Amino acid sequence: MHVSLRDTIRWRMVCVTMTQDVKTRLTREDWILAGFRALSRSGPAALKAEALARELKTTKGSFYWHFKDVADFEGAMMAYWRAEATEQVIQNVAQQSASPEEDLRALLRIVTGLRSEAHGGLRMEGAIRQWAAVNSRVAEARHEVDAARLGYLAEQFFKAGFSRERAELLSQAMYAALIGLEYLELQQLGNAREGLSGLLEILLSAEKS
Repeated sequence: MHVSLRDTIRWRMVCVTMTQDVKTRLTREDWILAGFRALSRSGPAALKAEALARELKTTKGSFYWHFKDVADFEGAMMAYWRAEATEQVIQNVAQQSASPEEDLRALLRIVTGLRSEAHGGLRMEGAIRQWAAVNSRVAEARHEVDAARLGYLAEQFFKAGFSRERAELLSQAMYAALIGLEYLELQQLGNAREGLSGLLEILLSAEKS
């Protein structure tokens, strides 16, 4: 069967359009998760549209379809981190609420279970903190997240019967332990879940004053 030049060109255009449609099916979340994986592997320098496009097997056009520029993308990453790793966690704890003590135990189980490689794995939180050291916008967002987490922990300790002052100190101890134990686990020198669970029980058994 003879195929005209016009038909050949039309077919090629259809193929290009189909390919572009597949590429644009990538969502903002696909790009954001790719960003966290790249950040966890290689640091902030890896957060470039072209490099991320190669990982996702698409073109930079798909990136700019979802984000105005790299700064917009970085802001979306931090908003996602706050929503998924803080706000959603608190909501999940609230749904199974029994007592302040049990809420704290549930919180630790959920937090230490956030290890999906799709989000960058255990290295992600540390990578964000390193990123904040060289990016003022990220530093501001990280500060807000830290404050929200500390506030929630302090409120739970207060509800468990501790004074406001003691509750704030205990929240700082727990949060600092989380950051430190995650680092130790990466070095194969500790287990964050076991360490935090043990520490929590010690803190809850302390004198409530």
